[in-house]
Amino acid sequence: MHGAREESNLSPRDSLGVVDSLKVGFEIVGRHWGVILLPIGIDLWLWWGPRFSILPLVEQMSALMNTSYPGMDLETVRQAMEGMEALRQFAGHFNLFSLLSILPLLQVPTLLVHSPLDAASPLGTAYVASLKAGFPALLLAGGILSLGLCLGVIYLVWLARMVRTIQEETPVQSKRTGLFKLTSLFLFLGGFLFIGLVVFPLWLLLIGVLTLFSPTVGAIAWLLTVVTLIYIALHLLFVIPGVLVGGRGLFRATWESFVLIQTQFPSVVGLLLLSMLIYHGLKLIWSLPTEDSWALLVGVIGNACVATGLTAGLFVFYQERVKRLSELLPVLKPGLKSDET
Repeated sequence: MHGAREESNLSPRDSLGVVDSLKVGFEIVGRHWGVILLPIGIDLWLWWGPRFSILPLVEQMSALMNTSYPGMDLETVRQAMEGMEALRQFAGHFNLFSLLSILPLLQVPTLLVHSPLDAASPLGTAYVASLKAGFPALLLAGGILSLGLCLGVIYLVWLARMVRTIQEETPVQSKRTGLFKLTSLFLFLGGFLFIGLVVFPLWLLLIGVLTLFSPTVGAIAWLLTVVTLIYIALHLLFVIPGVLVGGRGLFRATWESFVLIQTQFPSVVGLLLLSMLIYHGLKLIWSLPTEDSWALLVGVIGNACVATGLTAGLFVFYQERVKRLSELLPVLKPGLKSDET
């Protein structure tokens, strides 16, 4: 097997550009097509498998809130009814198995994750089980989320190993165990969940209070929040590649991600824009067949290939650019070569 660097006719000191990184990513998927079986399998389950509905639970919640309406003022009642109606419409289309591919950054890419609950399939009408008890539904949701997280980690670890194997001309012994990498990933995800489930809701509450006193101040605070979140998310783009491909610890991977964005900003933006254009443009084509048509199977396979190739391209881009950090920033310590497992 010839190295991807040789196939691209680049010398060992050259860095792959955006297009070349994506090209190598798709070449990796072409050689190791087995990695696309996981996203295909999840899509087939979402398409053909049974489904869970939380609509009965929302209906019970709505009925419970109806009993407390007499003590509220009219404006509060109106807002509560609008909120419950929106939640009811969401629950009427939401399949609990969609939680298999809903976690940010660590999910397996799928085409049918937002497929309606009542969508048909070539095999006929899918079985829909209604969840009527809150605690079992919560346990089931937690189990599906955990399973989705495990599948996402397996998918990314598998893909990162292929990138390292093909890109490295001389494999080296890993200095990081698989347990170390998994611990770093879960700590990273834990930080995201803490911010998303605790910090962000409290901040939204504070913005809501500010809006009551001054709509202008509330709007400015919300705009600054959105800009800050985008800024932070962009600078954390290479944390997971740093852990899985580079074998870094969580703190070093985070720091390197910030440095890469600062030093390679035009290239990173070009990579993101091109990847989004390719993925979402082709996703429109993959989604053209109706869900009761076997033609959608082509879209499921195509989406798995494209999404996996783009993810591999991101890993390749990271691996190529992180090797140049020692030249871009003399303060860095040497030894930035990626580790092998």
